[in-house]
Amino acid sequence: MFHLNFDDALMNSAYLSELWAVNDLLNFKKNFKLAWSDQREAQLQDEKKHARMCLSVLKTETQNVIYSLDYAMQETIFKKKWTLGHASSDEEFSAIQEVMENRALWIYRTYLKVGKNNRYKDVFKAIILDEKIHRQIGKEKNIRFTPIYKSISTVDRYFFRTYLPSKYGQMLFSSPQFWNDYYQGYTESAKQPEKQE
Repeated sequence: MFHLNFDDALMNSAYLSELWAVNDLLNFKKNFKLAWSDQREAQLQDEKKHARMCLSVLKTETQNVIYSLDYAMQETIFKKKWTLGHASSDEEFSAIQEVMENRALWIYRTYLKVGKNNRYKDVFKAIILDEKIHRQIGKEKNIRFTPIYKSISTVDRYFFRTYLPSKYGQMLFSSPQFWNDYYQGYTESAKQPEKQE
């Protein structure tokens, strides 16, 4: 395992997933200017803050940090069934964001129960407060009733309720094999920081 413990592995994944969300929001802002809103701008600023918080606390705990977005959860897990980050409409983008926000809340809340690093817990507590606000955007758009949301949500549930638990056990975040597989193929070139906007 590249990381020295499960806590670092999860925080590194959280950092990359938050950074992935920043890039997804920036792509949406660029490609769907008319659908961009003050709420989305606030979400973008929050996601930037979350990525900085995760990276900052991670670097205080370990030198083993992976910077490549290839290891964001949206890439390592979901790409097996669904390519995220290339929404073709406001509805699809909102559905992806809603599913990702829900999954992040579940992961961060799970960590608060089973994690061992109190600094990481403090970061996740702060992020959870913002993520709850972000979920309101999807609720206001009634996104949960759309076919695209149901499709993405079905894939999400398949991975986290069926596939991953059957392969790694119910406590997958404390499975060495899960993290070995998650970061499989990591190379030293991935340690180079990516440019952040």
